[in-house]
Amino acid sequence: MRFPLAKRYNPDRIPFMRMTYKARLSIVLAACLLAWPAMAQDSENEQNTRLMQFAANNEAFDGRVEETARDLFKRMIPDCAAIEQTVRQLPTRFGRMTFPKATVENRFPTPVYGVWAEHVKIKACNKIWAINMLGVSRTKGEPLLLALLPGDTLADPAAQHDAERVGSITIKKADSESCADDPHPSYTRMLGYKQADGTVGKMNAMQGWFEEWDYRFCQKTVPVQMAFLPNAKGTYDIKARVVPQTTPKTPEVKPVAATPAPATPLATPEGEKSVPEATPEATPAPDTAPATEKAAPEPAKPASPEAALQPSE
Repeated sequence: MRFPLAKRYNPDRIPFMRMTYKARLSIVLAACLLAWPAMAQDSENEQNTRLMQFAANNEAFDGRVEETARDLFKRMIPDCAAIEQTVRQLPTRFGRMTFPKATVENRFPTPVYGVWAEHVKIKACNKIWAINMLGVSRTKGEPLLLALLPGDTLADPAAQHDAERVGSITIKKADSESCADDPHPSYTRMLGYKQADGTVGKMNAMQGWFEEWDYRFCQKTVPVQMAFLPNAKGTYDIKARVVPQTTPKTPEVKPVAATPAPATPLATPEGEKSVPEATPEATPAPDTAPATEKAAPEPAKPASPEAALQPSE
């Protein structure tokens, strides 16, 4: 099975630019509040609701998230400094979170335990970029914001760390002579979810997923395809393979034999007749046409994503 091509962002087709962060967050909160009686005993849903409420009602932290995202963008994407628009996305919770009891003065308090991901979309250089940060709660004071890999990766911080190492080892094995640099990931793209029949689709079938990561290595960009496959331990088996670089062949130009110039007849004295040169008889055409060049063999079809990828180490 062949990996699908990673689709680039098209700013004209990005719906988030037409619906603000606050508007989408209000829709999520409305749905959560309507289901509040059913959520009273569901701590997971309640934690998600408290996180959404904190994000929607803390303007100071909201501004800090967008400002931090702009600073990270300038460092991570140095070739594109002209930022046109910044839009905060819905946060993603990782594991258990604890919030203090709400009061009249502070109805939506800051979390005091737990981590989550903050996502910000940035429009710049006619593209849409995704900047991700890890929010770390503290018992006192505002949460910390730490940089995560940019792009659309679904991997949590622990899986990102493991995948970064697997991809780096895979690149060094494929090319150990270019330079002594260590490969570092620069951007991530989501390719699709693994389906029950082994294909790749848009629906999450709980079978894992595939991504493509760009690595900076020896002053060039090396794309690496990643597979995140769930295992019996509750984590992921991570496999990686370097995307082969296809360079088009330059057609060989065959030399053309030069056509000899016609012979000039010798001058004859007056009174003598010039004797025409004998014309050689035409050579009959051969019965069979010359053999044509053999067509280049068709490239071999790639194996399935799991077979093509190398096992993680």
